[in-house]
Amino acid sequence: MPASEVPKVVLTASVRSELDRLREMLKQQCTVADNLEHCSAALRDLDEIFRNLRYFTHRDGPESGHVCRWMVMVTKGYKRYVACRFFSGIPLHF
Repeated sequence: MPASEVPKVVLTASVRSELDRLREMLKQQCTVADNLEHCSAALRDLDEIFRNLRYFTHRDGPESGHVCRWMVMVTKGYKRYVACRFFSGIPLHF
């Protein structure tokens, strides 16, 4: 999506509400500064994905790459945090 279009894309109320809930959850539960930074960046990336989906839905239509892109966008720090938090004891490499 062209950068000039980003401010024009309005997310639905339900998506905004869920993103706000995630932001609030981060503030309350993510107390380690590095983890908060990585999780906040991942949430900003997710917001961008939703905006792209909204934009392309009204153009040519979204494609699977629009959704899968988030998994590539997130930082290695976020992936490590999720791996340690939810998959401790399982060797993961990235």
